[in-house]
Amino acid sequence: MNTDHLFLLCLLVMLISSCRPQYHKPFQDQPLVSPSGKYVLTVPIEKAADNLHYWRLTISDRNGDVLFKDDSEFPGRFNVYWTWDNEDRVWLQNSDNGYTYYWKLDNENHWRRYQCDHGTPESLPCSLSPIKLNTHE
Repeated sequence: MNTDHLFLLCLLVMLISSCRPQYHKPFQDQPLVSPSGKYVLTVPIEKAADNLHYWRLTISDRNGDVLFKDDSEFPGRFNVYWTWDNEDRVWLQNSDNGYTYYWKLDNENHWRRYQCDHGTPESLPCSLSPIKLNTHE
């Protein structure tokens, strides 16, 4: 195969692959602005000091200044799903263990993480989680 044919073949492959519809997973929109418009959520996968990759829940202001970055170990090889609720709480479900977490501002204006326990009666606000517990990969 000469170089012209190879070039055309590569061009054709690129064109066909760019026409495929992109699958969009639910509850993985980012950046995601809070209902109040005060905060912007991103959840990138980042390499940590242990050379493993983790999802890092990050809350910024509208100017892009990071207000909070969570250092929980949500392995990047699994999925996580996130959203805001109407009270500007961030919700995240970890597909690794199925646990749901939420973050909210405390009285001192610090973001705090709370875990919704499995196997115990759900309490508010856990019972109000906007993420469906049957989200599939």
